[in-house]
Amino acid sequence: MGIYNRLIILCFVSLPILTIGYGTNKQNIIKSDTINLYEDDDTFAARAKEIIQLGYKVPDNKLFRRRVKEVFGYEITEKDKKEGVIYLELPPIVEDEPDFLIISTKHRFIDTDIQTDEYYDYRYLKAYNDYIFYRNQEAFTYLQKGSEIFRLLNEFGFWNEEIKRFAINKMLSQPPKEEFSDLYFSSFFGRKGINGTWELRRYVLDAYLSALPTTDNHSFNELTTSKLCRIKEPFDTYINKYLFKELYKSKYGGNLEEDVAYMIDKIYTKVEQCDYIDMNTMETIGNMYDTYPYLLKHYKKKNYYGYEKLKKYTELYEDMKKRDE
Repeated sequence: MGIYNRLIILCFVSLPILTIGYGTNKQNIIKSDTINLYEDDDTFAARAKEIIQLGYKVPDNKLFRRRVKEVFGYEITEKDKKEGVIYLELPPIVEDEPDFLIISTKHRFIDTDIQTDEYYDYRYLKAYNDYIFYRNQEAFTYLQKGSEIFRLLNEFGFWNEEIKRFAINKMLSQPPKEEFSDLYFSSFFGRKGINGTWELRRYVLDAYLSALPTTDNHSFNELTTSKLCRIKEPFDTYINKYLFKELYKSKYGGNLEEDVAYMIDKIYTKVEQCDYIDMNTMETIGNMYDTYPYLLKHYKKKNYYGYEKLKKYTELYEDMKKRDE
């Protein structure tokens, strides 16, 4: 899933707090460069009523503001409260259909507009809010039937132990083929919070590589192929298909060359932990330098940013190129 336009809509007032077991006609017109969003307060009120009846405990203003900042990286101000409604739009990295995240602080819940084939899924909506505001683990389990957990990671870079465990397990269960790269691109690269810059999420990369086994119960050829694919992919594809293309490079918020150096260093650190290494492991760094030769000079000039494995395998690449001459 790519990074899309996102809106966060915030409205303020309180609701009574009701607890049950888990299991006005003002129209707001929200405008942006790409869409017009019309939301009737009756809609928010009706949805709030549904999830409260299911047992949703409306958070107080302090908890609401704290969790919006922690999860989405947005700090609600007093001006926001006085204005009643605000919206924020995340500029897209690639052209795509806009997607929306709506937060009503008048009723203090996040409206994800989650639909099933037949009806609005209020139980899923309740579970989502229970998790956002109370980190309810039963709710987190319920959320796993949908896509909202990965949206928290992909769109906002939200990361904690259960999201880490869920995301990495999903990645490890995915066959190590090229489509893996497209599926998880927005997990490895994106913002940290709504106001963050678009760049490599090193904490996701580190967790993924750390979780990869260095020995599997396969035949010799299956073992080699499986491990190399899982270590090299998705990063070969990211380097050669995405990151240095103008569409992505022009919008990259971090230091692209240093982030790629970090990736290469981590990849080869993991490769060296495996019980079998062959020359195919040079494809990652070889393809990179063959495709973007300026990086070779850049990394030498920067003394490889201090990354030992980048230096080591760059020198091996140069030795191989000399022997091929």
